[in-house]
Amino acid sequence: MKKLLDYGYWVSKLYLVEAWVLYFWFALRSRNPVFFAASNPGLLLGGLMDDDKTEAYDLLPDSAIPKTFLINNHSALDAKKEVQQLLENRQLRFPLILKPNIGLKGIEVIKAMDQETILEYCSRSKAKEILVQEFIDFEREFSLMFYRLPRSKEYGISSIVEKIYPFIIGDGIRNIKNMIEDFKDPFLNKSIALAHHATQLDWIPAKNQKLNLHEIGNYSQGAKFKDITYQLDQNLLDNVKGFFDQVNGIDFCRIDFKSNSLSDFGTDRFKILEINGAKSEPLHIYDQSVSLIETIGVIYRHWKIMYRQSMEQKALGFEFPSFKEACRSFIKIRQIINA
Repeated sequence: MKKLLDYGYWVSKLYLVEAWVLYFWFALRSRNPVFFAASNPGLLLGGLMDDDKTEAYDLLPDSAIPKTFLINNHSALDAKKEVQQLLENRQLRFPLILKPNIGLKGIEVIKAMDQETILEYCSRSKAKEILVQEFIDFEREFSLMFYRLPRSKEYGISSIVEKIYPFIIGDGIRNIKNMIEDFKDPFLNKSIALAHHATQLDWIPAKNQKLNLHEIGNYSQGAKFKDITYQLDQNLLDNVKGFFDQVNGIDFCRIDFKSNSLSDFGTDRFKILEINGAKSEPLHIYDQSVSLIETIGVIYRHWKIMYRQSMEQKALGFEFPSFKEACRSFIKIRQIINA
């Protein structure tokens, strides 16, 4: 019930409804029900359906991504043994990030501090493949939407946000356990936050002392998105364009990355956490400073870019997958979501 009072909850519903309307509109205009597949030729169906995260990782320079390993989750004990072997071989060390090898809006992404957490995660996760990733300790997390058109060579950045992790401010009276229990955000999983701070629950932070409850930048886990698109300048645009000049097959995407500064993109002081293709949303619409009327326009421009890419790729001879293949992929992703 509390989620109904959250602004971002209604933005997500608005995006879903408008996205369906625009899908049918641009499918009719292009006379192609899978026009979106051309947005990212290197990803399954452009990254709109059940593409694996590893598809995008494989297209990126190794230096730009965290150490990432794929483990099979047919058995929780076997999965734990695979991770234990990685630890013993010193290929990874705690803390670790665990997540399914498929994009689900940040659901099931956790930070694991020990092997017991890994076993518990693998036991309850429905994912058959899990990514184990080194934790990146840069201070800040950002997302930006980048696009480039293959024929006209137009490119740009249409959205930038800083992800604000859920945090508490000490009052010098309540301990961490009490402050987590009193936390108002309806999307924060308090049991996970309590487990994450299990050794500190009785500690009373000093007045005005700030403490992050976790470092997972997903709205579905209590993070907030601050619109900083106004910080876009030519230097950042050049850095992003220069980076993607090294990448083939990804032309319309949202990049989630960590660094100490937005301007660090493309340097040795940033890491890409993941890239989302055609299913990406321009996250700045979740900032309450962006009105619902503005959001409608942003979503329209977002899908129109995808449509324009489709037309240009078609002119260049792109071979579209079949509608039957798209339907199979859609059914599969629905089964995963509803599992």
